[in-house]
Amino acid sequence: MEKIYLEVTDRLAVVEGNATTYIYGGIEMQHVSYAYVNSSNGKGYVAYNGDEESLESTNTIEITKEEFDAAHKAHQEYESGKETLLNPVVMERLEELEKENKDLKLALAESAEAQQRDNLENQLAIAELAELIATKEVL
Repeated sequence: MEKIYLEVTDRLAVVEGNATTYIYGGIEMQHVSYAYVNSSNGKGYVAYNGDEESLESTNTIEITKEEFDAAHKAHQEYESGKETLLNPVVMERLEELEKENKDLKLALAESAEAQQRDNLENQLAIAELAELIATKEVL
């Protein structure tokens, strides 16, 4: 039996009990050597010790070891990022940045509005100037 790497997107369920149990798309769990659910994309990933015939009635997609490793690395980075966000200092800084972002957006909107008014005033001044020139040429 070789190790087969799988992605599961269908019939993926998490059952909470004394310990968390994952049900992966009809796979026989006794053949699973490593598995996890990536909460950032809602997919399950499985390292399966079995043959392809036992997977025929399952809802899985075979992937390469490289794809499995890349998905696992992304999952770990996502999970560590979630832990970082639980840190009160990080949350406080995030709130500060969100407020600063809101203030900057407001200032940008006010600036755009003032620029629009200035453009309108310039257009009116140009129109008046053109009218004066036209009037002088008539005289």
